[in-house]
Formats: sequence, C-alpha cells, structure tokens
Amino acid sequence: MSDRIHFLSMVNRAELPDLLHDATIFLSASTTEVHPISVIEAIASGLPLVAVQDEAFEGMIVENENGHLTPLDVGVFSDTLVKLLSDPEKLARYGKRSTELSEKFSIEGQVSALENLYFEAILQNWRGSFVSRISARLKFKNL
Repeated sequence: MSDRIHFLSMVNRAELPDLLHDATIFLSASTTEVHPISVIEAIASGLPLVAVQDEAFEGMIVENENGHLTPLDVGVFSDTLVKLLSDPEKLARYGKRSTELSEKFSIEGQVSALENLYFEAILQNWRGSFVSRISARLKFKNL
C-alpha cells in the first residue's frame, strides 16, 4: 500500500487543487469539525468521500450519493473504504455527485443562500408586525 497511499504532511496551499484532482478518494477520520473547508475543497474537486459521522458534514456528504459516513469504528471505516475503492463505477458516480453538490458552496451558492435567509427574516418580521398592527386595530374598534 505504501506505493498507493501518500501522507504528505503540510503542503503549499497553491498545490492543493492539483493534489486533490490527483486523488482517488477523500478520507476524514476527524470527530470534531466545525466547518470543514477541507471537505468542501474535496467535494469541489469531484472526490468521493468516506468520513466518520459528524453533524458538520451534513449536506456535504450524502450517504450513497457522494460518499459514506461511518461510525467511529476502524473496522467499519476500512471496510467501507475497501468496498468503495473496489467499485470504479460507484467511485465515478460519487465523484460526479460531489461536483454537483459543490455548487451550493460556491460564491454564487452562498450569496443565494444568504439572500434567502435575509428575505425569510424580513418576511417573518413583516408578518409579525402585520399581525400586531391588525390585532391593535381590532382591539381599538372593540373598545
């Protein structure tokens, strides 16, 4: 395996896109992620993924679509990896799906999500104030 698995340690950020594009699969055994930029970069590079279950990966790793989330168990993790690596068709399909999922993490996707969040907040505030205004008018007429 030493000729096929490379632990690179720290790499120059400028080299990262080329390294990711040369990879076959992205693995993460981390159990404490907040906003895993490395996973977003792997998805944008069209890589299938295998990772330990973590809420931080929600929406990034979709089970049986672009990868697998496993329990914190070395046996399950390694079995999942071996099964995926032995299925070139699935690797290709998962990689393609990762590329599709990466769109929501693009600048355009993030701006759109933020616009929707603000729009929803404005509507909720307007609805709340509208109900309050109607309620106040009804109370005034009932007096």
